[in-house]
Amino acid sequence: MNDERLLSATPVLAFLDIERSASFYATHFGFKAQHVEQGVYGVVTRDDVGLHFWACSDRHIAENTSCRFRTTHVDGLVRTLQGRGHRSSQCSPRKQAVGSERVCDHRS
Repeated sequence: MNDERLLSATPVLAFLDIERSASFYATHFGFKAQHVEQGVYGVVTRDDVGLHFWACSDRHIAENTSCRFRTTHVDGLVRTLQGRGHRSSQCSPRKQAVGSERVCDHRS
C-alpha cells in the first residue's frame, strides 16, 4: 500500500477581470493579493488557502466558475462576509449532499 496523501489543492479559477476578483476576495474574505496581473493571472491567499485566477474572455466559462470554502466556523464566516458588505443571496450556510458546508459562490 502506498503511503502518499494529498494535503491540499489550489483552484485556478476563470475570471473576466483579475483586478476586480482579487479586490473582491480581499474586501469580503480578507485575502491578501500576492500577484495581480490584469488580463493574465492573479493569486490571493488567506490562512492556508490560496486561490489562483486566470484571465478568461469567455463570459460563459467565467460565470460558471466557483469556489467552495470549508471552514471551522461557517456561521462566523457568514457574519464576517455580511459585516464586510457582502450581500449575495447565496451567502448563507447550507449543507450539501456530500456533507460540506457552502458559504458563498463568487462569479466574475
